[in-house]
Amino acid sequence: MSGPIIAVENEDQAQYWNGPSGTKWVDFQSQLDRALDPLGLIGVDIANPQPGEQVIDIGCGCGSTSLVLADRVGRHGHVLGVDISDPMLALARTRIQDRVQVEFNNADASVFEFPNGSADLMFSRFGVMFFRDPPKAFFNIRKGLKPGARMVFVCWRPLPLNGWMYVPLQAALSVIEPSPPPIPGEPGPFAFADDQLVRGILAQAGFERITFTPIDQQMTLGQPGDSPETFKSAVDFALMFGPLGRRLAEMDRAKVEAVRAAITQGLQAHRSSDGVKLPAAIWVVEAVSP
Repeated sequence: MSGPIIAVENEDQAQYWNGPSGTKWVDFQSQLDRALDPLGLIGVDIANPQPGEQVIDIGCGCGSTSLVLADRVGRHGHVLGVDISDPMLALARTRIQDRVQVEFNNADASVFEFPNGSADLMFSRFGVMFFRDPPKAFFNIRKGLKPGARMVFVCWRPLPLNGWMYVPLQAALSVIEPSPPPIPGEPGPFAFADDQLVRGILAQAGFERITFTPIDQQMTLGQPGDSPETFKSAVDFALMFGPLGRRLAEMDRAKVEAVRAAITQGLQAHRSSDGVKLPAAIWVVEAVSP
């Protein structure tokens, strides 16, 4: 059986999300859902999926948002979750239960042949910032939308506004050298932090009525509560995700332990009875297919 068609420019992302990083997201699925679901639900509420609608969920990962969307559209609707990560989709399929209205497809959304003009809504929670050629990807996605259909996605605003990543990173920089600044638009978590850049990409792909809503929330790192175990889970979370994740994989054990110690100290000030809480800053981006 052949695998999915992957655009040449996205092959590095396919390798990344089908390797240890995809497995890591599966292993930490419950903690990631706890941290990210509240942000995704803000986007879902703004998208306002209706019973009977056809929805595409781009970068659906382990399926959390697809299941919420499926519950909103009901059994007369349909949700197609699309992702390039086999490990994450395997977990997503185990979570469907009796939702006959949802299916998952291992595919690259920039080249996948969506049913032309059939979807009422395209949604994504942190799944559209990794295309090497975003105008091409969004043009392809738009072909799957009905005229007048909505597109709503959630993406990160700039790193310094996202304390849940920025605070651990700043702590780690006491023992490691800073990385070179990312190239604007380079695939990654903050590729869509610049609203003007994203506006231009979506307009180039043919979308209209493009709006950006800034949302600020508090995110809980790791598990809730205030105990040594829950605090350790917050430190583990900070080490695993965000800008530090890839860098730690390249460090020796002594350096990793030094980073852990620095982050442990840096997060102390953010402990509460409900866990380690830090700011999360997102855009909810809305657009319409002509």
